[in-house]
Amino acid sequence: MTLAARHQAGPPTVIHGDPCSVGALLASLPNAEADALRGILADDLWSHSAIYDMLEEEGHEARRQTIGRHRRGQCRCGTS
Repeated sequence: MTLAARHQAGPPTVIHGDPCSVGALLASLPNAEADALRGILADDLWSHSAIYDMLEEEGHEARRQTIGRHRRGQCRCGTS
Protein backbone atom coordinates (compact mmCIF):
# COMPACT_ATOMS: atom_id res chain seq x y z
CA MET A 1 0.00 0.00 0.00
CA THR A 2 1.32 3.43 -0.86
CA LEU A 3 1.57 6.29 1.62
CA ALA A 4 -1.12 8.13 -0.33
CA ALA A 5 -3.46 5.13 -0.02
CA ARG A 6 -2.73 4.81 3.70
CA HIS A 7 -3.46 8.51 4.16
CA GLN A 8 -6.73 8.14 2.26
CA ALA A 9 -7.74 5.11 4.39
CA GLY A 10 -7.12 6.99 7.64
CA PRO A 11 -5.57 5.81 10.90
CA PRO A 12 -6.11 2.29 12.25
CA THR A 13 -9.22 1.96 14.37
CA VAL A 14 -8.00 -1.02 16.40
CA ILE A 15 -4.75 -1.08 18.33
CA HIS A 16 -3.46 -4.60 18.91
CA GLY A 17 -1.41 -5.86 21.83
CA ASP A 18 -1.60 -6.33 25.54
CA PRO A 19 -3.36 -3.61 27.52
CA CYS A 20 -1.29 -0.75 28.87
CA SER A 21 -0.48 -0.67 32.58
CA VAL A 22 -3.68 1.28 33.30
CA GLY A 23 -5.79 -1.21 31.34
CA ALA A 24 -4.05 -4.11 33.09
CA LEU A 25 -4.69 -2.48 36.46
CA LEU A 26 -8.38 -1.98 35.62
CA ALA A 27 -8.65 -5.66 34.65
CA SER A 28 -7.03 -6.78 37.91
CA LEU A 29 -9.06 -4.65 40.34
CA PRO A 30 -12.30 -5.78 42.00
CA ASN A 31 -15.34 -4.44 40.12
CA ALA A 32 -16.12 -1.60 42.55
CA GLU A 33 -12.51 -0.40 42.53
CA ALA A 34 -12.24 -0.65 38.74
CA ASP A 35 -15.49 1.32 38.36
CA ALA A 36 -14.16 3.99 40.72
CA LEU A 37 -10.91 4.26 38.74
CA ARG A 38 -12.84 4.45 35.45
CA GLY A 39 -14.85 7.32 36.93
CA ILE A 40 -11.69 9.10 38.04
CA LEU A 41 -10.07 8.62 34.62
CA ALA A 42 -13.17 10.07 32.93
CA ASP A 43 -13.30 13.09 35.25
CA ASP A 44 -11.41 16.08 33.78
CA LEU A 45 -11.06 17.56 37.27
CA TRP A 46 -8.46 14.84 38.01
CA SER A 47 -5.08 15.65 36.47
CA HIS A 48 -2.79 12.90 35.22
CA SER A 49 -0.40 13.74 38.06
CA ALA A 50 -3.14 13.55 40.70
CA ILE A 51 -4.19 10.14 39.38
CA TYR A 52 -0.55 9.01 39.34
CA ASP A 53 -0.07 10.15 42.95
CA MET A 54 -3.28 8.42 44.05
CA LEU A 55 -2.34 5.15 42.35
CA GLU A 56 1.17 5.29 43.82
CA GLU A 57 -0.24 5.86 47.32
CA GLU A 58 -2.45 2.78 46.82
CA GLY A 59 0.58 0.72 45.75
CA HIS A 60 -0.20 0.56 42.01
CA GLU A 61 2.22 1.35 39.19
CA ALA A 62 1.41 3.46 36.14
CA ARG A 63 3.38 6.27 34.54
CA ARG A 64 1.88 9.72 34.10
CA GLN A 65 2.36 9.48 30.33
CA THR A 66 0.55 6.13 30.24
CA ILE A 67 -2.34 7.56 32.25
CA GLY A 68 -2.63 10.40 29.73
CA ARG A 69 -2.47 8.09 26.70
CA HIS A 70 -5.07 5.76 28.24
CA ARG A 71 -7.41 8.68 28.95
CA ARG A 72 -7.08 9.89 25.35
CA GLY A 73 -7.58 6.40 23.92
CA GLN A 74 -4.08 6.43 22.43
CA CYS A 75 -2.65 3.44 24.30
CA ARG A 76 -2.61 -0.23 23.37
CA CYS A 77 -6.08 -0.62 24.92
CA GLY A 78 -7.46 1.55 22.14
CA THR A 79 -10.15 2.97 24.42
CA SER A 80 -10.20 5.52 27.15
